[in-house]
Amino acid sequence: MSEQFNQELSLSGKIPSGLFNNMFDFTGCWQKDAANTKTLAFDGWFITLYAFALSKSQIVLLDHVKHEVPSTWDPAALARFIERFGTHIVIGVKMGGKDVIYIRQQHSSNLQHFEVQKMLKDLADMRFQETSREYDMSSKETYGKVKVFISLLDILFFMF
Repeated sequence: MSEQFNQELSLSGKIPSGLFNNMFDFTGCWQKDAANTKTLAFDGWFITLYAFALSKSQIVLLDHVKHEVPSTWDPAALARFIERFGTHIVIGVKMGGKDVIYIRQQHSSNLQHFEVQKMLKDLADMRFQETSREYDMSSKETYGKVKVFISLLDILFFMF
């Protein structure tokens, strides 16, 4: 699943990004985190309001920018270059938002795959159902109840 997160960030490979680690509350070495994890799941709303991206073939530095790059190690010249041109090239912009529930199941959990899937569906229905205001998942009271309920089942639950 880390590869899916990386693709969204235009990163290659399977080594988890900071976003992935944060969403599933991973804090250790990625190999150990992966070995201790039985299942990862998420559900939510992803809304893109606007997206703009340049194709890779269009990304060419202008000659005057290329000539400004210091040819030898000169910290002062490098600092001037960075101050003038920056350190990154923006190749795309995506505006929108998301409201997502993340679940990480440990190997010690005895829940079956379908039980985890049902739990995620029930939590998503409770959170994303616009007509029901009795479940305010953003409140600490509800969040605490859900977290306690799930931790009794040996699953970690995260909402962002």
